[in-house]
Amino acid sequence: MTVDKTVKMISGILVIISVLLGLNVSESWFYLALFVGVMVLQSAFTGFCPCEGVAKTLGAGEESCACDYGKNK
Repeated sequence: MTVDKTVKMISGILVIISVLLGLNVSESWFYLALFVGVMVLQSAFTGFCPCEGVAKTLGAGEESCACDYGKNK
């Protein structure tokens, strides 16, 4: 699995968990979903994503799903 896919998977899981916890435990858990959304949004503009380090630690491959853009096949 690539780093990009792993980051998307981790982000999605965190949002789902935080929404479920926000609905069932405490509304404060919605702040986690907000934080994840803000980090994904800022990474689209800056190219920096702290979750990439976590993905690499989990063993995600270095390939990017955007690595073929601009190449002639």
